[in-house]
Amino acid sequence: MEKPTNAVINSVCGWMLAGVKYLAWIGGLLIVLPLALVEILVGLREPDSADFV
Repeated sequence: MEKPTNAVINSVCGWMLAGVKYLAWIGGLLIVLPLALVEILVGLREPDSADFV
């Protein structure tokens, strides 16, 4: 059987990792959604001319 201290540490680490995962998902959405929305509203930009270096 697991020691109570180890059980508490495992539980806290598990909840922290789950929180980090969901924060990463939310942060990613907050970055990607505005970029996608701007691209949909404004459209793709014209390619640079061949003379542009």
